[in-house]
Amino acid sequence: MGNNFENFREEISKLKKREIALLVFGVLIVYQVASSYFDSGSSSSNSYTTGAVTTSTNWIPAGFTSWDQEVAYKWVDNPTCNSYSVCAAVQVVANKDCSNNLYAELILQDKDYVQYDYTNDSQGSLTRGSTAELTFNFPPDDRFAHFKLSKISCR
Repeated sequence: MGNNFENFREEISKLKKREIALLVFGVLIVYQVASSYFDSGSSSSNSYTTGAVTTSTNWIPAGFTSWDQEVAYKWVDNPTCNSYSVCAAVQVVANKDCSNNLYAELILQDKDYVQYDYTNDSQGSLTRGSTAELTFNFPPDDRFAHFKLSKISCR
């Protein structure tokens, strides 16, 4: 009789393990179905907003590179230099209103990529979805070999 009791206990234990496994599996399936339902039902672009900033990259126009969740940029070919014969320029598109300021910095580097100077440009404001051009003018310098975009801020 003891042997039957042990077999019965083992069978109950196996059933509990199977039930737990099925319950976990069922919860995962429900989660997946609910996630796909809410994702596809929210919009065709599968994006959502947090405050004024869209968290997807669908807002970035073709040819632009994401800087962060607020702005994207692209380099301008053959920019018009304002005060020097050397300059670089970027176009910036915003994912939110930059009601106070759009600002960017460009670092100047020598042949060994050592930073020796920087330049900057700004725009007074930029509305969400609009594009602005920032031009970085700098004097000719024998040390100059490279530049790198180091900061873009939208405030």
